[in-house]
Amino acid sequence: MINSHAEKMLKRIQLPHIYWETRLSKVSECEGKKILTDWLHPMSLEGSGKIPQKGLYIYGEFGRGKSAAAAIALKACLAKGKFGLWVNFSDICNF
Repeated sequence: MINSHAEKMLKRIQLPHIYWETRLSKVSECEGKKILTDWLHPMSLEGSGKIPQKGLYIYGEFGRGKSAAAAIALKACLAKGKFGLWVNFSDICNF
C-alpha cells in the first residue's frame, strides 16, 4: 500500500500506475536483475549512499521488463530525494 506522499510523488514524476508497485524483490533471478542490483547498490548504503554517476542503458525484446526496471531505478532515485520524470521514447519523438 502506497502512502499519500508517495502517491503524490509518483503522480508528479508521471510514473504510470501499472509500475507503482514494482519492486526489485519481485524480479526473478536473471542477469538483468544482477545488473540492476549492482547499479542500485550504492544508493542502498546507509546514510550517504549516492546515485550512481554511470547511466543505465536498458534494452531488450518486447515484454521483457525494461519499463519495470526503469520504474524501479526511478523510484530508488526518488527515495534518495532526487527527482526524475517518466517519459516514453515515443513521446520524445513527438517533440
